[in-house]
Amino acid sequence: MLNNVIFALLVLILSLRPFLPTITYPKEDILFSLCLITISLLSFIPKGCATAGRDQRLNTVFMHQNKTVFYSLSALFSAILISTALSKDIENSFSQFYKYAACLSAFLAVRNLSLSRQKILILCLIANAAIVSMCAIQWFLRGTFRAMDYLAYHNIHWDFAVEFLSRGRAFMPFTLPADLAGYSIIFIPPAITLLLEKENETSCRILGLSVKNLFFIMAASSGLLVMLSTQSLGATASLLASATIFYVIQKRQNRKNLRIGIVASFFTLGLILIMLFRSNNPHEFNQPLFSFNQRLSYWKHAVSLIHQHPFAGIGLGNYPFFKGWWAHNAYLQLWTEAGLLGIIGLLGIATATIRINPCNFPAHEQKFFSGLWIGNLAFLIHNLVDTTFFHPEISLQWWVIAAILVTAHNQIQRPEPQPKNL
Repeated sequence: MLNNVIFALLVLILSLRPFLPTITYPKEDILFSLCLITISLLSFIPKGCATAGRDQRLNTVFMHQNKTVFYSLSALFSAILISTALSKDIENSFSQFYKYAACLSAFLAVRNLSLSRQKILILCLIANAAIVSMCAIQWFLRGTFRAMDYLAYHNIHWDFAVEFLSRGRAFMPFTLPADLAGYSIIFIPPAITLLLEKENETSCRILGLSVKNLFFIMAASSGLLVMLSTQSLGATASLLASATIFYVIQKRQNRKNLRIGIVASFFTLGLILIMLFRSNNPHEFNQPLFSFNQRLSYWKHAVSLIHQHPFAGIGLGNYPFFKGWWAHNAYLQLWTEAGLLGIIGLLGIATATIRINPCNFPAHEQKFFSGLWIGNLAFLIHNLVDTTFFHPEISLQWWVIAAILVTAHNQIQRPEPQPKNL
């Protein structure tokens, strides 16, 4: 009973997290992180002697068969400790430390779940992504214009607000369009792949479609609509690239290749439309070339800092305000802040997640893991041109998927023991 309550709380807090951007709600961010850490630690409470062998303790949860993950996580969080101790601004680095602690605790908690509960968690997060998309669409269609009318009516001359709203890009409940797009591309793939699963003939139907398919159609379509409304070239290109890479690796049959071509054509068309729309925008800051040039300047600055502090970094959260808050490349920024050991640790975890081959699983599990794999890779590619890895409201969702992927083989190969009859 207690473990059911703890699992429900874990699902709840992960679902609420996207609605509390760190920049907008810094105090609530700290509170939520502390709650997540507490709930994650409570999830390791033993469920009893009958299942004690199945439940993993904190000191053995990583060490099943994939030692790469254990060493990578050890390297990443050792680097975080070292960079914090040697930080150029220790107080600021300590203020960022809890975010990484929350990510690690969530990763541990999800790894400790059974496969059935991991699936429930993903379904809940997909449903939550659909709610986020609906809120974003509502704000995009109504809230943006109301906000601009409010500023004009009250004669408020806030140039940044007027400039930001005039871009005509969806961003709520996050603070930036790229954040909303980076969140959406994580859950669009599993919604689509689960939609393609074989239907149960006895399932309840509405208008000829099963309830399951209606749910995934709503989740996938709302996510795609929001992603296009953000006009994020990086996120759209990342999702297209990850889906293409997946299907090229899998070498599907010709009939399924037709499906691949249709999906790829849809994302390619969306990418072209976004580029055309942004190219015709009168504001220079909304031009694709402007974004590209700005990112080049960010990356050059990050590389110069890496040359100055290659091993220990400059400390968490100490990336300088060089025309902006972020380096627009999570890997360069992590190397800048946490040093060489930090980037090695992150790349080790990322490699472990993409080394999983969903087609090696039983047929009834392939769609589930295929969607997670594509969403995971889309997040990793997107962070080459953005930094959603440093936003807990987004990165926590990725840590959940990463935890499921790196434990996938163990969960499939080691079925849960049946309770003995008393």
